[in-house]
Amino acid sequence: MPAHNSERYISESIESIISQTYPNWELIIIDDASTDNTASVVKEIEDNRITLVSNKINLGVALSRNKAIELSRGQYLAFLDSDDIWMPTKLEQQIETIKTNENAVCCHTAYTRFYDKSKKSNLVRARRVVTFETLLKSNFIGNLTGLIDRSKVEQVIQKPVKHEDYLMWLEILSSKPDCISIGIDQNLAKYRVHSNSLSANKLRSAMWHWNVLNNIPSVSRIKAIYFFSNYLFYSLVKRNSMK
Repeated sequence: MPAHNSERYISESIESIISQTYPNWELIIIDDASTDNTASVVKEIEDNRITLVSNKINLGVALSRNKAIELSRGQYLAFLDSDDIWMPTKLEQQIETIKTNENAVCCHTAYTRFYDKSKKSNLVRARRVVTFETLLKSNFIGNLTGLIDRSKVEQVIQKPVKHEDYLMWLEILSSKPDCISIGIDQNLAKYRVHSNSLSANKLRSAMWHWNVLNNIPSVSRIKAIYFFSNYLFYSLVKRNSMK
């Protein structure tokens, strides 16, 4: 869990992990040079499964997540930002699901996008199966919903680029033939949308998505344009589904 000036929401995010029905978890929080009381809030929560590491300088979300990945010890890896929320059965359901699917290197779920300052929200449904080709059309794996079986992949790393999570999922699903992410179409997470969040700026987000597609060696420029058109369509559908 990367955290930068997250004192307002981080306790709610941590509590959603503590409330998991799957008890054998470890939470590694990387305080990314916060200037508020983020570290103090974390230290007030007494649970020996939580580890707090503080960066001396701001590294950004990708490098902070990589630091947490290096420190983690479990077979399964999942991500949660310091303002988002997991539903209580998320980890348990995902681990049970991924164990029964030989080709599944990861598992994703449906989730709710909600605006913190309004009542607007929408449910983002989960596709039953996501492949590398499917993922090229749009990012169908919400980063807060993904769970990775590390025994089935050689490396998990997030590069310090925009849309770092999308690039990571693409690299994982292209690492071996027949790799898939198996989906659970249940609302098992809540993604908080801020008016000033990175994903709130649609134009910048589209540019970052294009840069990811345009730099994949196995994807030609023509295919990149085709997949980018798909991304724009799915983004419009997602936006119009807000209620």
